[in-house]
Amino acid sequence: MTNEDQDMQMVLGLSSDLVSDKLSCKLPSNLDCTQKRPVTKRVLLSVINSVYDPIGFMAPALLLAKLLVQEAWRGKIGWDEFFEENGILKVQTRLILSQDPEDFTLPTVLPDHPLIEGLVLYTHRSSMHAGVLTTLAQLREKFWIPKGRRVVRAILRQCVKCKRLTAGKVNPDPTPLPFDRIHRVAAFQITGADLAGPLSLRGRSKAWIVQITQVIWN
Repeated sequence: MTNEDQDMQMVLGLSSDLVSDKLSCKLPSNLDCTQKRPVTKRVLLSVINSVYDPIGFMAPALLLAKLLVQEAWRGKIGWDEFFEENGILKVQTRLILSQDPEDFTLPTVLPDHPLIEGLVLYTHRSSMHAGVLTTLAQLREKFWIPKGRRVVRAILRQCVKCKRLTAGKVNPDPTPLPFDRIHRVAAFQITGADLAGPLSLRGRSKAWIVQITQVIWN
């Protein structure tokens, strides 16, 4: 152990210099703002929680990060969403290391707006009136819609062509039987006959079928 290590002691997560009587704190590497990665709410919480400061000595240094997290909660921003310099809200996916286009790895978040309906219907018609999952997959190549499946399903229900092709068959109520078929009579008093044939049998013989049905329901 060197003399410098002997002069430094840990006090409640802070380094205390016994010679100069100063307190210092070693900040984690993820506080470096020069790193080329988007600053999301998840990153901010990771930075704040990585600093062990039980007595609040580092509160002034962490104040800005805490205020940003507070604004993110007020704005209902997701864990992996972040703002670009031009004010466009993006979401960070797990494909940021891939060679796909930036719009695919960092899609734009679309808030609740009437223009979303037009965009969804345009994508739906461009993909030959595809279903909910196919339309949503086409949209997610560039955009991220919160609760996308529910939103797309609600909008596609307004498509007139899809309604016509996917409409269920109409089952009308059965009509009542006429009076002539429901009055009480003797069994087989009124009958109907159906004929079928001829049928070829063995020995080059022929046969006919006669089916007698009781017409009156009893």
